[in-house]
Amino acid sequence: MKVYERKSAGRTGEGIEPTTTIVSRREGLDEVDGCMLGTSHKKVLRMSSMGGGSYHIVYRSGEVVTLTLVDAPAEQAAAEAHVTSILGGKVHLASNQGPVPFPLCSSGSRSTATKYRAIAASVTCRECDGIQQRRAARLEREAK
Repeated sequence: MKVYERKSAGRTGEGIEPTTTIVSRREGLDEVDGCMLGTSHKKVLRMSSMGGGSYHIVYRSGEVVTLTLVDAPAEQAAAEAHVTSILGGKVHLASNQGPVPFPLCSSGSRSTATKYRAIAASVTCRECDGIQQRRAARLEREAK
């Protein structure tokens, strides 16, 4: 799973300590889109893409932000590896194909209109549970 590392610092000489935080891919792209097209584009002095999913943003307030696409820390990836419909329902394994949460099992392919969100809960879908059991068995065989 990919996430953005957000490094923020104030203008040089202001004595503001640089901070580094991990934000979801959606939050990172929301900030980039807001700077380019949204309501916050008037707050941006300069913005550039550094390639490979990295962005450098200089706000008029003097804040300098660098967003870099990185692999999620293991504990965060495990916590966000499940999805559920925004209307509720069963908890599924998440597919890591793209920034939008989507279930790994066939229930996601049944309706592309259903929207999903990441959730930190145990899997309740029978098909996804079977996938987890087959993965565990495979890893156990490979360990021998």
